[in-house]
Amino acid sequence: MEPNTMVTLAKMGAAAALGIAAMGSALGCGTAGMSAITMWKKAYAQGKSALFTLLVFVGAPISQTIYGMLLMNFILDAAKASDFTNWGGCLGAGIFGGLGMMASAWYQGKSAAVACDALGETGKGMVNYLMVLGIVETVALFVLVFEVARMDQSQLLTLAKLGAVAALGLAAVGSALGCGTAGMAAIGAWKKAYLKGKNALFTLLIFVGAPIAQTIYGMLLMMFILNKSQAAPGNWAAYLGVGIFGGIGMMASAWYVGKSAADACNALGETGKGLVNYLMVLGVGETVALFVMVFSMMLVS
Repeated sequence: MEPNTMVTLAKMGAAAALGIAAMGSALGCGTAGMSAITMWKKAYAQGKSALFTLLVFVGAPISQTIYGMLLMNFILDAAKASDFTNWGGCLGAGIFGGLGMMASAWYQGKSAAVACDALGETGKGMVNYLMVLGIVETVALFVLVFEVARMDQSQLLTLAKLGAVAALGLAAVGSALGCGTAGMAAIGAWKKAYLKGKNALFTLLIFVGAPIAQTIYGMLLMMFILNKSQAAPGNWAAYLGVGIFGGIGMMASAWYVGKSAADACNALGETGKGLVNYLMVLGVGETVALFVMVFSMMLVS
């Protein structure tokens, strides 16, 4: 491949990391901002003071843009160190890493919007809501940390690494969607509890954090692909396919574990019963991701 083409493709990956992550921050901050403004409007209409602390929720998703900038700089440094021969790994890290961060920021913003509504209505639960936002943000941190890995110079290896980073990035997208979906339901359940004068169930955070496990599985599959590609770089197409399609399977698992977790938050919040039952349901959904990880590893062994 022409040297100039390798340079521009590597830099495209760096730009994608920042731009896609920033898109998620914009969607997240905008979503939370609309909710905050609505709550302030209600407060003013009722002659109450507007809660300035809602700005904490509005600004929460902006941190993913910082993570995108850090990943962008790392990609550029790694590309220069390999004389841009690792363009595929750089491109994949930027696109799929950026997607993971975008989903994290967007759904963190959606959870923050529900938090604005809950805090505005009840004046209670600030710490609980921040913990939910922290769980969703952890997905973006995992993406950043796990993608900061050494990049090799072989073009076959860089195509294999494209599959490796796809496994992590796509799984992280699912975790972000799942944690965000469950987080919105948990905040909604806490709001109802506060309005009824009841204690907020801290155990709902178990459901909120359940979908984050798929990011770990994505990281494990990524590391497995990286290790195998060192010994057999000619098998790059299999590694690429396993990373992309395995990542899609984990993404779907995490997203729908989060949707089930949202129903579990509502059910446990309403009844106070059935925790073990709900966890078993989530375990079944998570088993899909485990099967994907194990069978993908068997395929390329």
